[in-house]
Amino acid sequence: MPHYTGDAFDEARLQTFGVGRSKLFVDLWCVAKTYLRLFDHEPSYPYRIDALAHAGPQESLHAEGPAVALKCLLKSATFDFFHRNTTNHAHGDKDLAYHLFDRNSHDYQILEKGLLLPLGYALTEEEWKKAEVLREGIQKTCPDSTECAEAVDGFNAWLRRTLVLRRRHTHHKGVLEHFELSEERMEEEFYEVALEMATFLSLNDADLRRLLKYQHEMEWRVRGECIVKEIEGMQADVLGLEEVDRVDDLREKLLRGGGGEGSREGGLRLAVSKHRKVRPYDDGCALFYNPKVLRLCRLRGEGGWVGGEGKEEEEEGEAEGPPAVAVVRYSGEREAQQQQRQQAKQAATSRAGIGKAEREVLPLFRSRLLMTGGIVGCEEQDEEETPEEGQAEGGRVEGSDRAAANKKEEIDLWSFTAPETLRRSHQEKWDERVAVVALLQHRATGQLLLAASTHLAHSQDKPAAEAVRAAQVRQLDRALREIRRAWLVGKEGEDEEGREEHTVPTLIMMDGNDTPHLSCYGPYRTSAGAEGQKGCEGGREGGKAYTPMYRAMTQELGYVDCLGEDYGPTSATLKRRYRIDYIWAKVGEKGGGVEGRGEECVSGGKEGGWNKVVLEKIEVTPALQVRLAGADSGNIFLVSRDEEATKAVYGLPLPAIEDQSCIPSDHLHVSARLTFRVDRPDGGRKEEGNEGGRRIVKDW
Repeated sequence: MPHYTGDAFDEARLQTFGVGRSKLFVDLWCVAKTYLRLFDHEPSYPYRIDALAHAGPQESLHAEGPAVALKCLLKSATFDFFHRNTTNHAHGDKDLAYHLFDRNSHDYQILEKGLLLPLGYALTEEEWKKAEVLREGIQKTCPDSTECAEAVDGFNAWLRRTLVLRRRHTHHKGVLEHFELSEERMEEEFYEVALEMATFLSLNDADLRRLLKYQHEMEWRVRGECIVKEIEGMQADVLGLEEVDRVDDLREKLLRGGGGEGSREGGLRLAVSKHRKVRPYDDGCALFYNPKVLRLCRLRGEGGWVGGEGKEEEEEGEAEGPPAVAVVRYSGEREAQQQQRQQAKQAATSRAGIGKAEREVLPLFRSRLLMTGGIVGCEEQDEEETPEEGQAEGGRVEGSDRAAANKKEEIDLWSFTAPETLRRSHQEKWDERVAVVALLQHRATGQLLLAASTHLAHSQDKPAAEAVRAAQVRQLDRALREIRRAWLVGKEGEDEEGREEHTVPTLIMMDGNDTPHLSCYGPYRTSAGAEGQKGCEGGREGGKAYTPMYRAMTQELGYVDCLGEDYGPTSATLKRRYRIDYIWAKVGEKGGGVEGRGEECVSGGKEGGWNKVVLEKIEVTPALQVRLAGADSGNIFLVSRDEEATKAVYGLPLPAIEDQSCIPSDHLHVSARLTFRVDRPDGGRKEEGNEGGRRIVKDW
C-alpha cells in the first residue's frame, strides 16, 4: 500500500484518491484554498498556510515537522470556516458555509466525493431538506444586515450539530450518541470533526519537505534570472509587463542584457512603470522598449507637441522636456455602478414615455506625478513610508554614471476622479488598477507608436466584475484619445488639426482577467449572458456570446485582437485554464484584411495628404501548452498537458498575488510580430521604391 501519512486514514485515502496525486485530490485542495481562505492576508485570519513555504529548508512552524504544522493550520481554518458569517468575514457574503453546502454546487460535489463520504459526513436527504429551508431564510434577509448574519449563524450552528451527530453515530455508536449535546459540548466535539477533516487533507512530512524545497527553488533570485532570459530570447522591441513587483531588478537586468543564448546587445530600456495602488505596494504595470529600434519621445512647449526627433540613442536621456509617458487610473467600478443606475433610470423613463435619458460619463482629470528612473511615484505616500523589499528608494537607479536616470521628472496622470481624492479615504472613487502609456518613435522611419500596458479588474465568471472590466477598457480608450490630443495635436508646422492624432498606431498589452467568450465559463453563461447582454454590454455574433470587455474592445472601440479570439490558455492554475491576456492594435479607422488572419485591419490617413499606416501582417507565437512546473534532480521544468499524468507536479495551490518572492505567476507570456506599412505622400516625385506617388516603407 502506498504511504500517505501513516495514520488511520491511509486506507480511506487510497480508496478515495488512488495512488499518487489524483485530480480529485488537487481539486479538493483548490476548494479548501477558496473557502478556508488559506492564503489571505487579512489580520483576522491567523492560518497563513503559505508561511510553510517561507520557512527555511530545515525549519517549520512546528517542532514536530511541517506535516503537523500544516494539520494545525488546517484545523484552525476549518473550525473558523463553520463559524463565519457576513459580519465577521472580511469578504462579507462570499464563500461561506451555506454557499459551499449546496448540493448543486460543483465545489460541494468535489467536497462530498473527496472528504465527506470517506469520513462519513455526507448529508442525508432529510438533512438536505432542512438545509434548503435554512438557506431560503438567509436569502430572504437583506444582505450585510444583522438579520442576515443571524440567519447565517443559524445555518452554521445546525450544520456543526449535524456533523457532530454524524461523527458520534459513526465513531462512537452506542456510547456518545445518547449523551446530551449542549452548546459547550458541541463546540468541543466539533474541534474533533475539524481535526479529522484537516488530518485527511494533510500531506506527509516527505511530501511537504519536497514542496518546501521546490518553493525555495522558485524564489525570485532563481526565477528572476529565468524570466529575464526568456524575455531576451523573445527579441521584443516593445515589452509590456503586468503583475510586476520587481521593477528595479528587471530594469537593471534587461538594460544590460543577460548575455544568454538569443539575448541582444544593449537590452531593453524601461519607459515607465507604476504600482496599481495609490501607495507603493503590491504589483503594477511596466513598459520597456528596445532603444536600438525605438526612442522614447519627449514633450515640448505649452501645446504639448512631440520633440526629440532626430536624436541619437546615446543622447536620448539628455533630451529636453519631460518624457512622453503617462499613467491612467481607472474608476471602472464607479462607472459600472453609475451605468447600472442609468439603465434603471432609462427603463423608468421609457415606461413613462419620456424618451431616452442622456448617457452620463465620469469626468477625466489631468494632473502630474513624479517619476524617477522610469518608476512613477504614488499618488499617496506617508512621510515615514519606506519602499518595498527589492525596490530602490524612490525608484532610483543604483551605481555610477546614473545622474540622468535618477533625475526626477513630472509626467501626466489621467484619472476619472479628482486628483485630491486619490487617497485611501476615498477608495470608493477609484480602482486599484492602472495603465501605463508611452509614446515611442521608430528610428528608421520616424513613425510614432502609442503603447500601453494595463491590468484589469480581477474575478472571472462574475457579471459584476465583467461590467467593471468593460468600463475600464472604455476609460482607457477615452484616456488614450485625450493623450493623443494633448501630445500630438497642435504640432508646429501642422495645418490640419488631428493629422498626427489619426496616423499613430495604438498598441495595448493587457492582462484582461477575462476570456473572449462566455462559453469558457460553462453553457449556463453562454445562453444567459447572451440574452442578458443584447444591445448593451455583450451579446452574440456568429453564434458566439462574447464577454463585455471583449465585445467593447472589438465591436465598440475597434481594436484588433492580434492573438485571435481562439488563442490558447494564457493563465493556468491547479483549478482552471483560461485565455485572459491580450495584444490589441488600432490605427485610425477600420480598413481591409490582415494577411493570413482574415481579421479587419486598421489604417489611418487621408488620400493625397496624410501618411497612411496599415497593419499589414500579424505573426503570432503559438500558445505555450504548459500547465505547471515540476522538479527533477534539482532542476525546474515546465510540465506539458501530455506529461501531467506521468510527471509529479509540486506546489500547493497558488495564493492571491501579494508577495511574489517565492510564488510564481499563473500567466504564460504571449508575443506577436506586427508588420506596419507606412505610405507617405512625396509630392508625386518618381523615385526608386515609389509606387503611385507614395513612398512605401515596409516591415516596421
